[in-house]
Order: sequence, then C-alpha cells, then structure tokens
Amino acid sequence: MNSLEQKLNDNKYKVKTISAKVEDVDSGSRRVKVVLNTMNFLDSDRDIIRNGAFLKSINERGPSTGAPDQIQFLRHHDWEHQIGKYTELYEQGDELIGVGILSKSTQGNNALEDYDLGVINQHSIGFQYLKDKIKYVKDSQLHKDGHYEVTEVKLFEGSAVAFGANKLTPALEVAKSTGDYEPVLKKLNDLSTSFSNALKYHKGTDEHIKRLEYQFLQIQEIQNSLKSMKPSIKDTLKTEEPRDKSVLDYLLNNH
Repeated sequence: MNSLEQKLNDNKYKVKTISAKVEDVDSGSRRVKVVLNTMNFLDSDRDIIRNGAFLKSINERGPSTGAPDQIQFLRHHDWEHQIGKYTELYEQGDELIGVGILSKSTQGNNALEDYDLGVINQHSIGFQYLKDKIKYVKDSQLHKDGHYEVTEVKLFEGSAVAFGANKLTPALEVAKSTGDYEPVLKKLNDLSTSFSNALKYHKGTDEHIKRLEYQFLQIQEIQNSLKSMKPSIKDTLKTEEPRDKSVLDYLLNNH
C-alpha cells in the first residue's frame, strides 16, 4: 500500500489544529468570529490545503443551506455537546472563517467564559479526505518525504480547543536544535496566565473547572521540564487525558 492509500484508509475522520487568532468575541450577543483553518502552507501532516477546499462543504451543508447535517460548532470535537451554531462560514484569503453564536447551554456558557478569559485561543476542524481531491507529491521541494496537495475536503465541524499543539511546534523545533527554550517558555507563560485567570474567576461547572485544572497542570509540567533543560521532555510527562487534543498529547506522541 502506498503512502497516499495509507493516508486515505487511516484517516477517515481527520482532525487538524492550527495556531490562529480569535478575531472577535462579543459577550453581549454571544457572537464569536474565529479562524478555523489556514490554507496554502505545509502543515504537520505534510498537507497543503488549497483555496477552495472548503467551498463545496459550505455550499452544501453550511449555515444558510438548511441541510439536516449542517457543519457543527463543537468543543474538542465532542459531538455530544455542541457549544453553539455557525451563522457564517467562508474562505477569506488564506483563512477559513467561522462566525458563530454560543448557546445558553452549560457547554455554551463555559465556552463563552473561556473565550472571554483567553483560555480558548485555538481552533480545529474535523474533516474527511476525498480520494480524487488529494495528490501525493513525491519529489517535493517542501519536505524530504514528499507532501500532499489537497484541493477539497469534506468538512464536518469546527471546534474550539483550549490550546493547540501546532502553536508550539515551530518554537519546539528551534529549541531542540539551538538549546534556546526561552521562546517556548514565553508561550507557555502566556498560556499559564490565561489558565490561572480562568481558574480564579471561572463560574462554570465542577467538571469544566476540573478540566481547566488538568490542562493548567500540563502547562506547568512542560514549563518545569524546559526550565530544567532535561534531555527528554517526554520523560517528565506521565499522564494523558485521551479526549484532550493538547500540547501534552502532541509531545507524548511526536517527540
């Protein structure tokens, strides 16, 4: 089986988390505007998603279609707990933009507080590769093992996540090669401040606060690992919560 066939078989439902901004949060109207994905760059899966890749899904199952299987607004790709509903989905330049209204459910209220406090600062998409819309480029100038040109995907959902692995990937790679961990520590310190504020002021459910506490401990563990300059970050991280697409999950599986 070649690498393209393997990719299509192994990833019937695929998740991508990117480092991107939250463009706007309006607490009064519960409206958020976010970047769900970016296009035209080589990501950690060696994919380059091209402009127009999301348009068919949006046209067929976007917010204005009335389709029964509309693209969902989730948290951590959990289909049991939608946090709101998209009112707009569109490509703008090299970005996939989502505009959504957060529900007044417990999950929606938790998400609104986390947007306000800066705990949610990353977004991720759940999608499916399409056999005729992905091409393997073996003789690639972008990666020694080749890359994949993706011209269309089937988009299922866009999720809010607390923090994404890809945000730290470039800094971690530089740190490993140079021994300079200060840029990574700065990013982690910023995350630590957001989570500390969230735990101090949060009025959400006990379950949600426990999740925040767990993620805060993850950040602290990674900070301590880098500060001590231990040879293996992996050796200092012992626990994992399977539902979280977190920095810890990324480090345990990729380093």
